[in-house]
Amino acid sequence: MHINEFLYNDMITMDKLLFSLLITAMLSGCDSKNTEQMEFSNENICRATIATTLHKKLSSIEVDKKVRDITYLYYIRKNDGSRWEYKCKVLKKDILWGMADGRWRDGKYDDPMSFTISNGKLNIAKTYYDNSILENSYSKMDFN
Repeated sequence: MHINEFLYNDMITMDKLLFSLLITAMLSGCDSKNTEQMEFSNENICRATIATTLHKKLSSIEVDKKVRDITYLYYIRKNDGSRWEYKCKVLKKDILWGMADGRWRDGKYDDPMSFTISNGKLNIAKTYYDNSILENSYSKMDFN
């Protein structure tokens, strides 16, 4: 074998190795991100959003139904038993919400809501006009 053939074969082997490593890294990164994202359903995210924005316990917010990508939820007020209905939609890392029969809270003067998932925790953030943030964190067990 000539030295040129040896170098050429070595380069092909190295290229295959680098390609395999790159693919493995990409796939493992996607798997862990997808697994983390799947820990919390859109219904979980919406329940946590309504609980956070209303300053209520997560257990008091119930899912009524899901129509396409919109989750409908409700809360029963303890002092008079009235039912308050909401809608919620998860868009990437942002969350839209509103009264079930009202407008979406996505206007210029509405406080935006967002979420992150990190270390098995769902973090819901409401950013106020002065850039202060109300943030609540929930574990998967909180939804049982």
